[in-house]
Amino acid sequence: MRVLITGGRGMLGQDVASAAVEAGHEPLSLSHQEIDISDPRAVRQATADAEPDVIVNCAAWTNVDAAEDNEVDATEVNGAGAGHC
Repeated sequence: MRVLITGGRGMLGQDVASAAVEAGHEPLSLSHQEIDISDPRAVRQATADAEPDVIVNCAAWTNVDAAEDNEVDATEVNGAGAGHC
């Protein structure tokens, strides 16, 4: 099974990719630089390009202090962005 992992360079994404490999699956890990989950067109394009069987969203804005300073952007990633995946 081909697994598209958003937030693939973060700690959770790396663990999910390792678990996918151990289970015999083919992970495709994408970092924030490779896919901006707050952009629905970018998510659709990445999905079309990768043709995954499943998507695991590990992308999130995790820096709490920065999220408080950038509430709109953090909400876009952690709110609507999660729905785009």
